Amino acid sequence: MRVCIVGAGFSGLAAAEALSAAGIEVHVLEARARVGGRVWSQELPNGAVIERGAEFILEDYDVMRGLARRLGVELVPTGMAYGDREPRGGPATNREELVEAATSLAGLARRRAGDPKASVGELLDALEASDGARAAIEARLSISTAYEARSLAAHLATHTSSTFSTGESARLVGGNSRLADELERRLDYPVLLSHAVRRVQWEGASVRLSGEGFDLTADAAVITVPATVVSGIAFDPVLPEGKRRVIEGVDYGHAAKLFVPLAGHADPSAVMSVPDRFWSWTAFGASGTVQPVVSCFAGSSTALDLLGVRGAGRIPVVWLDRLAEMRPELALDRGHAVVSTWDDDPWALAAYSVELAGRPRDHAALAEPAGALFFAGEHSAGKWSGTMEGALQSGRRAAEQVSALRR
Repeated sequence: MRVCIVGAGFSGLAAAEALSAAGIEVHVLEARARVGGRVWSQELPNGAVIERGAEFILEDYDVMRGLARRLGVELVPTGMAYGDREPRGGPATNREELVEAATSLAGLARRRAGDPKASVGELLDALEASDGARAAIEARLSISTAYEARSLAAHLATHTSSTFSTGESARLVGGNSRLADELERRLDYPVLLSHAVRRVQWEGASVRLSGEGFDLTADAAVITVPATVVSGIAFDPVLPEGKRRVIEGVDYGHAAKLFVPLAGHADPSAVMSVPDRFWSWTAFGASGTVQPVVSCFAGSSTALDLLGVRGAGRIPVVWLDRLAEMRPELALDRGHAVVSTWDDDPWALAAYSVELAGRPRDHAALAEPAGALFFAGEHSAGKWSGTMEGALQSGRRAAEQVSALRR
């Protein structure tokens, strides 16, 4: 049995590894000139390793942590907590108020979780909390989901009580890209890079994938690219109406990351700008000392506009200024700053998927095959959508669906 996988992100590589282990011939096609998809590690000239895409490995990422151990990629502590961010720039508040308000919001969300039309905005309006706590929580949710919090589906706030968790985050030695590299290294056939699939012909138990300079046939195909770019593939015959509609209905957040080398010492930290919808952090590297870089993440289109994020590769001066104002204790090397934006990547066009009020996602339909076509990607991972953990889980799920064809 031969299977072709479209996309060499975490979901595609996880599916490929599982299928290869089952004795199935697998060929992975990737449009970019590298593996990893929206995971992309880079070493700066000063030795700091940054994550241009997905970064934090949380405590409950069981699949990702287990995979790292199995592949021999070491996890090390960062000295800071992804969830516990000090709010600055907004109305005054304290941590006790934040935790109390977050717990209350989670309770409101659980009571409305079954209503697909209910929004986080409605919950925030009903929340009995100080102005500072309410503003900080709204900013936190907007940043993390990369979408304005008030438009989010209410159920996304059910875990707000853990938003300010002090659990220490971890990172992979050498960067998250190492996981993608190690997965590729274990495949029987090398990933076909710079192979953008433009056409998929599928009929019965036969699939034909083609693009510029290549034409491959297989017994099945796994489509793992983001829902934002599926429309760039011509399916012949077209996907079933229900499948096409559910893919087109996936909503995405918009985000950018900024990395500024440091000219002096820094302690581990996590600080959030409430009005500007971004947060920044300094963290331990593999050596157990703080890396000489401050990383920033801005979430939502509103934040990108506020911070002057425009066009691929352009360093947003406004963002640098706001960072300097928020973090005067850091010695910023502004001349060597790096910016990362996914809206400008033609193979992503957005950050990661998000669910909005009144637009419920049919997770079961997203994961359902269509003939010899199978589907994976973080957007199809149910409650794990939007995460590296979800991408890996979805790839394994698709591999199990394909393997069932042989039983």
